[in-house]
Amino acid sequence: MQQPFEFEREMTPLVAQWLRDGGLAVRTEYPTTLGICDLVGVALDAAVGHERLRLRQRVPINDVRKLALLNAIATVESGRSTSIQALRTFAAEMLDVGDVEEAAAWLQKHGYVRATSGGSYQRRTTSGPLERRIVAIELKLHRVNDAVRQARARLAFATESLVGFPAERARTAATDCRNLLAATGIGLLAVSRDGCELLIQPRPGSGHVHPLMRAHCVERFWPEFRQALSA
Repeated sequence: MQQPFEFEREMTPLVAQWLRDGGLAVRTEYPTTLGICDLVGVALDAAVGHERLRLRQRVPINDVRKLALLNAIATVESGRSTSIQALRTFAAEMLDVGDVEEAAAWLQKHGYVRATSGGSYQRRTTSGPLERRIVAIELKLHRVNDAVRQARARLAFATESLVGFPAERARTAATDCRNLLAATGIGLLAVSRDGCELLIQPRPGSGHVHPLMRAHCVERFWPEFRQALSA
């Protein structure tokens, strides 16, 4: 008979390995604006990653305000451009005037935008998002409702969200809470000392993803993705 888990953190290495076995890069105790998420895994779109390297976008955009500013800039493909005055207006509640110009210069230096002859900016884009999947997992020993509530909040940035419990509790939840999990699109993972078993598949796209939160999440994985692509 297996020794039961006494603490949620005992399950973390097992779930992290399960995610890695699925081809995802993993962070544990992952800070978000909605609190700490137990585990986050991200799967890279390698073709898009190589595009970013070609555009010399090697440095991650760790500041969410820079990400917001970048998204406000017209793309090269659109044939339009965005003036610094328009960016000042857009970012008036986020950044001081000088900070807007500094942020735009930073984005240009690191390959994310280019300046036009008229002093406006255009965003240099890739063919799609850097990530193929973002998986968030909340671990609990018992409290199903709390776990599901937290997992639903993670859908603000994750494409898939799951709750994980010790195997016996998870099997009970698979029966008792199936309707709740089906209604929310949250997946269910059974964790034992031998590994993990997916009891209920998460439903991708179950939440309303916040584009900036999603982009900010992925940017924090970019250094290790870049290293892997360059190896």
